[in-house]
Amino acid sequence: MCRFISFWHNPNTGDIKVSDLTSHSETAEALGLADKVWREGHYLPNGTVECRVLDTDRKTSKECEDRLLSKWPTFIEFWEMCIEKGGEVNRTIDLRDCPGLRVLPENLKVNGSLYLSGCPGLRALPENLTVKGTLYLNDCPALKSLPENLKAGKTLYLRNCPALKSLPENLKVGAFLDLRGCMALKSLPENLKVGRHLILPNHLKETSSP
Repeated sequence: MCRFISFWHNPNTGDIKVSDLTSHSETAEALGLADKVWREGHYLPNGTVECRVLDTDRKTSKECEDRLLSKWPTFIEFWEMCIEKGGEVNRTIDLRDCPGLRVLPENLKVNGSLYLSGCPGLRALPENLTVKGTLYLNDCPALKSLPENLKAGKTLYLRNCPALKSLPENLKVGAFLDLRGCMALKSLPENLKVGRHLILPNHLKETSSP
């Protein structure tokens, strides 16, 4: 269920306006844009760009899409540009089941939740990743480690991440930490703090039992 970045573009100048990294986040009026020159567009995680235009515009949709792709040839590069312009992401990001997703922008801060479950190409997360809501990383078979400064305000789901070998030494999770199916995980860090409930994989349940 890969979501997309919704943006506004000016077919004549190539200018881009993005208010948030969510679909249909804001209207042109809310961004203070003139409806007569700004059109909607979408950038999908698979690299597809869709630019809407009117018959009266100087550029066709294909020309607008090619122009945008020449500046930001990948979804991640476009995403990084949006974050640099807008700073924090104030809503939930849903990138579940995106086979082409391999990296995320550095210093990403999400004030909602972040869905990354079912991303087989995701091997690592950016340093200083902060998620105030819940971080979903279930079924990410290539994920081998987590950044030392990772912050998850609510729940951290890591179910069925068979390549994950260790957790950050000072990991703090606000509510639940789900590690079921993390068969390569050999031990838990001494300074691990979980606010409510820790769910262990079977092999660690056995070693922690009296």
